[in-house]
Formats: sequence, C-alpha cells, structure tokens
Amino acid sequence: MKTFENIILTILAITLFSCSKNDDAPRIENVRLIAYSIGANEYDLRYNDDGFLTRYKSLDVIYNGDNKIIQNGSFRYEYNGQGRVSKVTRTNRETTIVYNNSGLMATFNTVFRSTDRSKSTFEYDSQDRLTTIVEKGLDNTVYYKITLAYDAKDNIVQYLIEQTRDGLTYTELNVTNYTYDNKNNPNYNVLTKTGNTSVINMFPFISYLQIGNYASDAVFYNSKNNVLSSNSIYSDGSYNRINDYDYVYDENSYPISVEIEYTYPDEPERNTTSYKTWTYETF
Repeated sequence: MKTFENIILTILAITLFSCSKNDDAPRIENVRLIAYSIGANEYDLRYNDDGFLTRYKSLDVIYNGDNKIIQNGSFRYEYNGQGRVSKVTRTNRETTIVYNNSGLMATFNTVFRSTDRSKSTFEYDSQDRLTTIVEKGLDNTVYYKITLAYDAKDNIVQYLIEQTRDGLTYTELNVTNYTYDNKNNPNYNVLTKTGNTSVINMFPFISYLQIGNYASDAVFYNSKNNVLSSNSIYSDGSYNRINDYDYVYDENSYPISVEIEYTYPDEPERNTTSYKTWTYETF
C-alpha cells in the first residue's frame, strides 16, 4: 500500500512539474485590445460587427468578402487560389510571393520604382519555423543573410544579420538576443482579430519585429509572449543597447503597463526610459 501511495505521489509531482514548467498563460478569445498609449500619445482601436479589426492609430484595415485583408494602411494585398497572400504593394514597391509545397513562403520577388529588382529566399527547420532569409541586393553584388533562433515555445531568441559580396563568405553586421515572459502579448491578440494566427506574416500592425527589408521586402513577427529583455550589438562596435521591460499584468495575464529601460553600456549619457499602457475589453 505504501509503495502504491509513493507511486501516485511521484506521478502527481511529475504531472504538476510538467504542467507548470514554461507553461503559457491561457488565451481568452473574448478579450481584445481597445486602446494603448506610448508615452503621452494615446490610440484607439475599432472593430466591426463581426469582431474584425478595422482601424488602429489613423490607419484603416479593409477586408474582402472572404474576410481577407486587402488593405492595411498603405499596404495592399492580393491572394492566390489557396487564399495565401500572393502580392503586396506599397509606395514605390511591389512584391510577389511564391510558396513551397508545404504552403510556406519560399521567395520574394520585389520591384522598386518599377525598374530595380531584388529577391529573397526563405529556409525553414523541421518544425516549419523560419530560420534563414537571404536577400539579394538591387545591384546583385551585396547579399544579406538573416538567421533566426528559437526557444522551446517558438519565440525568436536571436536575430543575426550578415553580409556578403560573393554570396559565399559572410561577415556579421549585428545580432540581437531576446528573452520572454510566459504571458499574453497584446500585439498577437490584435493580429488574431484580423483572422490571422501565424506569428510570422505580411501584416504590420501596432508593434512587431520586422524581419528583412535590407535589400528586399520584409515579413513581420508577433510573438505570443512579451519581450522581457533584448540586447543589440553591432560587430563594428558602433552600437550596443540593452532593453529591459518591467510589466504589470491584469487577471487575464495581459500586460496593462510597462516601463522600458534603454541602456547603452558604452554611452551611458544616452540611457533613457519609456512607458506604454494597454486597455482591453471583454466582448
């Protein structure tokens, strides 16, 4: 009997540990962001009767009959027969997107000012996570390579940028490392209110990590969790900045405010602090 009780207690302990270790906060579908502030500036968000985001800042989000985004501020979108974004148009730029057999973005073909052209190619790991983008410059002599690394929860923890002129030997330009909490990100919440759930996508909204756009177009990343710290270092020593985020959360594990400290180890006179807030509603 004693042995049986010990086995049960051991199983219970393992279960509790495995459930609590790195678990994300539960996501509540009927919560949405309705306002936020950056410093002294305040912004509202609007939604239609179907619950889709239609306006943020002073930008409109417009959908087609299938509830696919066709306009997001200055961005215009077209779709292929599978319902995937096939073309993105914005000022002086048009990008055509080709997908691989798994339905993942394979290449960007970008035209600037009707004549200049560049190309990006994408690579993925065995979990279909974007790991590498190679951008071929407009003059065909400079290539940029972006390499991404992830944690166990699929958050991007490292963003490395390299450059080459021969397409073979790369030199590091800069690297940024990130850490995250296990709470809900309001920016990902906004993304889901547009009918999209992929953390890497073609839709820039309130706040995001831009991936690419050194020689071609970019994709945009919204982690499901909130950044706790980031450290950006340029290999030539010209730039080194550490960002630390101190959040206050609500009962749904969403942040309602944050204090961000920007530290420049080599230039302490540049150190500064900024503040953000978020307001939600249940619907």
